[in-house]
Amino acid sequence: MHSLLESCQWEVIYDSLADVDFFDTNDVDLCFAFGRACRALGFPELGYQALARALELDRFSSALRCEALLSLVDGGEWELAKRVLADSPDKSLLSQPFLRWVLARCNARLGSPEIAESELLALQEEQSLDPVLLGIGLVEVNILLGDHQRASYCLDRLFALSSDCDQAFILQLELMRSCSVKDFSAQVLDLINRSPKSSRLFLQSADACAVWMHLDQADHLYRLGIEKFGWRGKIVNYFLDFLASRGELVELKEALARQDLRPYPEIAPQLLIARCLMVLGRHAEAESLLLQEARSLFRDSLMIEILKLKGEHRSALRLMQDVRLQCPADAHWSMTVATQLLALGHWDEGWTAYESRFLLKDKAIISPPGIDPVRSEESPRGKNVLVFGEQGFGDSIMMASLIPDLLKVAQSVTLFVQPRLAPLLQSSFPAASVISEIDADAYQSMDACYGLGSLGRFFRLSSADFPGTSYLSLSQEQNDHWRSILDSLGPGLKVGIAWRGGGHILSAGRRSIDLKEFAPILKLSDAHFVNLQYKYSASEVQQVEEEFGISIHHFEGITEDLLATAALTQALDLVITVQQTALHIAGAVGTPAWVLVPVVPEWRYGLSGSSMPWYGSVRLFRQTQFNDWARPIAELKDCFQELLLATAGQNGEAL
Repeated sequence: MHSLLESCQWEVIYDSLADVDFFDTNDVDLCFAFGRACRALGFPELGYQALARALELDRFSSALRCEALLSLVDGGEWELAKRVLADSPDKSLLSQPFLRWVLARCNARLGSPEIAESELLALQEEQSLDPVLLGIGLVEVNILLGDHQRASYCLDRLFALSSDCDQAFILQLELMRSCSVKDFSAQVLDLINRSPKSSRLFLQSADACAVWMHLDQADHLYRLGIEKFGWRGKIVNYFLDFLASRGELVELKEALARQDLRPYPEIAPQLLIARCLMVLGRHAEAESLLLQEARSLFRDSLMIEILKLKGEHRSALRLMQDVRLQCPADAHWSMTVATQLLALGHWDEGWTAYESRFLLKDKAIISPPGIDPVRSEESPRGKNVLVFGEQGFGDSIMMASLIPDLLKVAQSVTLFVQPRLAPLLQSSFPAASVISEIDADAYQSMDACYGLGSLGRFFRLSSADFPGTSYLSLSQEQNDHWRSILDSLGPGLKVGIAWRGGGHILSAGRRSIDLKEFAPILKLSDAHFVNLQYKYSASEVQQVEEEFGISIHHFEGITEDLLATAALTQALDLVITVQQTALHIAGAVGTPAWVLVPVVPEWRYGLSGSSMPWYGSVRLFRQTQFNDWARPIAELKDCFQELLLATAGQNGEAL
């Protein structure tokens, strides 16, 4: 085994030890060899068990502990890596540069990038750490701090030091995701071509494409990665989940039956099949399978979805609460309960539970880098407060309806939001200071700091607390500008349209409709349709125009420039959309919006009825059957025809 290690015969080591039960072995060298081989092959997760057993047998080996830490870091197991660090019996090891680097990366990923940056800069000053490792840490921490320009500079330096560094390519992908680069799909392929031997890069790239809804490319990368590296490790779990999410039942069953399948962690085949059946709308079959399985977090999460689809929302809440009691430290389940409470209109209890979002592992999508709530449980009355935008643009715009309430009671209000959102909010709330950057001194000088969503527990404790009125203000000049442009299209209603929402495969699928399905509405005369779809496909629009003889007008910069988008939306007569930002902008400026909503919508839309508390100008058209948009589209079409008749001869102005 030593000779195989020295000659880096990783596949040979893996093949010879893959069937060893490491729980029972007492051979530290075998455990180490297998863990090292798994990491070298790009599947560090497959070696965790062996390395854990090795550390049980020999807690004092620094080489063994370092190998375990490298595997955990490569696999993104930050909390576990931090525990392995703390468990070292020789505390003097923690002063070694390599272990300080590991701890810094753990701190960065676990929500303290400023602390990590300080440690990495100290290591840089000492010149005591391998420059490549230092470069990895600095790129990573700057991405997490949101300093993309510095992250890019550090990444260039890292590639100059090591042109084939596996982790550098993965960090470049992460930077691309953070910056929302154009031609994302093409750039991902370029990364793969530059580092074709990195199994971890294949996994991360395929997952990134799936998240960005480049589903065909994600499918291609998953298959190519498995073809190159085998049916083993996390990429298998991700691919199986991908198949289930797309309803590929036959292929999913074939994959689950493979003899060479070695996923990590272990999977429950029947639960994946049940999930796939749910995607296909075969809910009774899925429920039957679930009832045969022992309780687990995955099984219970699927049962909750089944209960929601059946309209048994209180039963779903009870099951959520039961799981939360079993997993009190799991913020995911607290958030699941919170959103269900809010959907049911239990505002007081829901807002309190909603604070658990700041404990989520991926809280980076909730709050800006380096910004955390401060005394957010206290009332903002009389305080100088900082409020930060959170989650997506739609959420921030919706929650901005709380800002007028806040301005009435706070001493001063500073809004810290994404640059694209700042001009719109500054125009709407001149009494607030709207910023997109803040230094540490200014942050610490505030009396309190809140996420926008945290203001709900002060100002929205009952349905009567929702005014439903418009709250975003735009200049008369902007309004006149867009009305003039829309008038130039000719007589008839001016209607904005958006058809695709974001999110992962399942949520995006439920909040998206093929543009062709809008044809019954688009074909109606006496209306001009305006594109409000963010990142729309020009070919998709062109195909609909050619097939149905419909023109969908697009104005350059709209959806990118949110201030201009809001001004255009305010000048429209109506917006027809799915669950996405176009709806929130319309509701916020008071433009009538008709929204197509799935059977189980997001909590913001409530669980029944044609209205939602946040916006008085919004009307909901709900699905009654899973994945069936025909009925709500037909209902919307009938209402649209009535509106066209009512406004005929009125120069296109809606009543």
